[in-house]
Amino acid sequence: MQITRKTLLSLYETAVTAVHPTRCLPSYIPSPIKGRTLVVAAGKASVQMAEVFANAYKGPFEGLLISHYSPDPTLSVLSQFEQITASHPIPNAAGQSAAIRALELATSLKEGDRLIVLLSGGASALLPAPCQGISLEDKIKLTQQLLACGASIQEINTVRQHCSEIKGGRLASQAAPAEVLTLAISDVVGDDPVYIASGPTHHTLTPKNSVEKILNNYQISLPSAVRDAILEREISHSKNVNTHYSLIASARVALNAVEEQLRQLGYTIHNLGYDLKGDAIETATEHANLITYHIAKKKVNLREGNLRKPIAFISGGELTAILGPATGRGGPNTEYLLSLYSQLSINNPYYALACDTDGKDGTGEAGALLTPDLVETIKTQKLNASQYIKHKDSYTFFDEIDGLVITGPTDTNVNDIRIILVH
Repeated sequence: MQITRKTLLSLYETAVTAVHPTRCLPSYIPSPIKGRTLVVAAGKASVQMAEVFANAYKGPFEGLLISHYSPDPTLSVLSQFEQITASHPIPNAAGQSAAIRALELATSLKEGDRLIVLLSGGASALLPAPCQGISLEDKIKLTQQLLACGASIQEINTVRQHCSEIKGGRLASQAAPAEVLTLAISDVVGDDPVYIASGPTHHTLTPKNSVEKILNNYQISLPSAVRDAILEREISHSKNVNTHYSLIASARVALNAVEEQLRQLGYTIHNLGYDLKGDAIETATEHANLITYHIAKKKVNLREGNLRKPIAFISGGELTAILGPATGRGGPNTEYLLSLYSQLSINNPYYALACDTDGKDGTGEAGALLTPDLVETIKTQKLNASQYIKHKDSYTFFDEIDGLVITGPTDTNVNDIRIILVH
């Protein structure tokens, strides 16, 4: 079996294609209604979700598209959408305008109308609507601290809900009594609608003490007035009784597609989990130990007469990379892969890839890969992996060996894909 860099990239492409809007959205598009239909598309998959919807929907609609990059102007179907390009992961004024516009349009709906929300990961940052007592600048500083401290997306979005006028079900509440239909691509571990894009159409009640605990645990520094505004705010509100929510794609779908392709290639597959979370370096350590154990166990089994088969280890979820005083570049996937390399003590040739399905892992790349040839390059150049890990500079390490995976926006987002092939 000939395995190459192209094989790894093909497996990554399989994962992304399985959860792309062109594949997962069409069967969920509803039939038209007599009343007004408002479509709000927000998140990293919003452009493609909007295009697929516009091509397939059989009736008139009004649209609002919020994305983190300017759509291709040749996509004529997007002319049906009012378009706003905002910032991710740090919110900006354009995003605040988009959030205000979404709330205005939702408020204009009446009974017999329908709000369709095409939702994907990234919409939290793209739709900042700071509550009373909090400025956009306050929200930006809060977001920067939460991203840098290693907080999980659930923790980050819990705090976001407490200081927003659109998150935590408030967009749906503004649309009442109209019907609200949400079609979501999940970017959170566990696929809980409460946390997908901070749940703008999903009613939630977050205890104040849980928000305070998050702020204290990560030592988030805020002006006292801002902290009080967050913790004193009541997040409970009336539930929109005419709300429907469909999860149309997730990490499980992506990994299942990868698993099927690997079976066809003849691999014995170990799925380490669809929903992993935690520190990238700690997770890499666990995986290195687990892979070493399985390789040792396999060699024992071979003596018993079993056929030799290559082994694949796959996983999904979302890891975190804790930033410190170091000034290097990188993200959770490159940090995971670099740490895995530094700790994986096996003689077998191996191939590995760790990438984010949205095409952006921290500083711009999708992630990175390793092959036996690249491992030899590391040795030839005498690169010290431990030093790059220490300085939080995993991006530079993989850039040095031509191991980065750079795709640009993929128009979907179901978190990380990690694939390790051992021969």
